[in-house]
This record gives sequence, structure tokens and C-alpha cells, in this order.
Amino acid sequence: MDPHLLGRIGEELVCRALRGAGWRIRARNLAAPEGELDVVAEDGPVTVVVEVKTGREPPGGWAEGLRPSDRLRSEGARRRQRAALRLAGGGPARVDLVAVEVSVTRHAVHLRHHVDVAPPLSARPSPGR
Repeated sequence: MDPHLLGRIGEELVCRALRGAGWRIRARNLAAPEGELDVVAEDGPVTVVVEVKTGREPPGGWAEGLRPSDRLRSEGARRRQRAALRLAGGGPARVDLVAVEVSVTRHAVHLRHHVDVAPPLSARPSPGR
């Protein structure tokens, strides 16, 4: 399956799940100064930038470090945190990661929702490190 199509399907599944949990979807694939944001949503009063990572399970199962959730790097999470804070306009904000794990052999899809994945912005390393 085309990776772009798989990613779009993953995003659609995530949006459906979030709506089912009572969240409001504000935007999808939003072009922002910090980069493209997969989903911008509201979890009650909290503005949440949701990064969606979708992957197909390899024939031998998920090896250490190869799950979709392992592909979010700290700098990417920080950029999304800055975007979430800006979009929240002073209100509460966070970055969540939803990993969509597709198992073709078991005919199953698992969504793993990781809440508040961005490191604090003050934890940025000094330029000299």
C-alpha cells in the first residue's frame, strides 16, 4: 500500500476516534510556521496538536525502535509544542502522539494514544552542547 495513502487512512481513523471521545477537530494537515501539523484539536479547553504516525507491522512483529511511535523526535515534538502554544492563544496546550499500528496478518488496527509527549521548551539544549 502507498505510504501516503496509509498515512491519510491513519489520520482519518485518529480523527474519528478523537471525535468519538468528544474532541473537536479544528484542522487537519495545517501548514504552520513550525511545519505541517497533522491534526489540531480541542480536548475540552486544551488545544492539542496531534502528531499521527502510521505503520504496518513487519512480518516478524514489531522490533525495538521500529514502532510508529518511535519516529517522533524531540525537536519535532518541540516545534509542535511551539505551534500548540501559539494556536492556544495563551490557553492550555499540549502535544499528543497517536500511533496507528496496522497488522495485515491479524487484520487488526491498534491506536496507541500518548498524551503530552513534548519535552518542556525550557529543556532545550544549549547551543554549545
